[in-house]
Amino acid sequence: MATPWAVALLALVAVAAWWLSRRLAHRTSRVLTAVVAIVVAGASIADSVNTHFDYLPLASNVVGISSWPTVPLSIASPAVLHEALAHHHYRVDLGARQVPPSFVHHDYEHGAVTTLPIPGRISRYGDYNALVWLPPQYFAEPTHRFPVLYLLHGSPGVPQDWLRGGQAATTGLAAAQHGNPLIIVMPRVSHGWLDDSECVDGVEGKAQAYLVDDIVPTVDRTLRTYADRTHRAVGGMSAGGFCALNVGLRHRTLFRAIVDMSGDTHPTHSGGWQALFGKGAGAAYDEWTNDPRRYAPSLPPGPPLAVWMDVGRSDRAIYAEMRALAPVLEARGIPVRLGTRPGGHTFHVWAPALHDALAWLAPLVQR
Repeated sequence: MATPWAVALLALVAVAAWWLSRRLAHRTSRVLTAVVAIVVAGASIADSVNTHFDYLPLASNVVGISSWPTVPLSIASPAVLHEALAHHHYRVDLGARQVPPSFVHHDYEHGAVTTLPIPGRISRYGDYNALVWLPPQYFAEPTHRFPVLYLLHGSPGVPQDWLRGGQAATTGLAAAQHGNPLIIVMPRVSHGWLDDSECVDGVEGKAQAYLVDDIVPTVDRTLRTYADRTHRAVGGMSAGGFCALNVGLRHRTLFRAIVDMSGDTHPTHSGGWQALFGKGAGAAYDEWTNDPRRYAPSLPPGPPLAVWMDVGRSDRAIYAEMRALAPVLEARGIPVRLGTRPGGHTFHVWAPALHDALAWLAPLVQR
């Protein structure tokens, strides 16, 4: 993780390089030294920003090296498991069948991340990969099924953010070690790092349909999940927090719980409502039905749903929004846990919030 000492050192090197460039007589040397000064100064600024947001907490993250264990999807897939059973020597009793030793190898005692391709066959939103963290019990108990938490990234953002700044693998392992294993799915819900879909079905594609009609069914078909709402939750941070709130409230037949970390209670696309829904005849309806502030007071009765809201105390505007919406949801029979912690709109808030949220979530989704 970056530290103030690292920032100070980079700044010192930048100043020294600039001073040297002024002293050198040779023009080429002066230019090269000036370039070095600019690069180091830029690195210093980037380091300061990264320290503030805790976006890339490890040096390996900065250079794109995964700091979490990975596993091929072929080992995680139940279909491949059954195929492999006929070609290995066995040691774990499954009753009529047994599991090959490779499926319970110590390499996965801390859990592992696999990559799951999810084509947008129904939504036509696109074909993207989701990252999936599997608990160690997934490998040690090969006939067992597990609840699922879908974690949605912010904007700008990508699924890897949850494994880097969000520390989802470490947090998931801690929950598993306390007897609460679950699968954590981190899908892409945008067309790119800078794209802000708000997880709605809008002019740029059906992002919400991709999550509901493509991602969830693909996960349930491919992995050993409990494929029902009582063992399924959706969460996110920042724009992903709004996504989780809106999708969870609109699709109560799919999710048992919502984990909203620093999410606005309404879409906040930089281009406004028109950029999301266009100017068509149905735009006003789409706006209303994707704004929890407006539709929450008239939510119909539905299956049991619980909401976790968490926000940094410095994130005052979002805290005010959450504080206003929470009693509205409570009045509709949806219990809300609204909490704050030190910090602002950064992973310094979201990483510990995820840790606490998993403890809250466990009794809701565990069988």
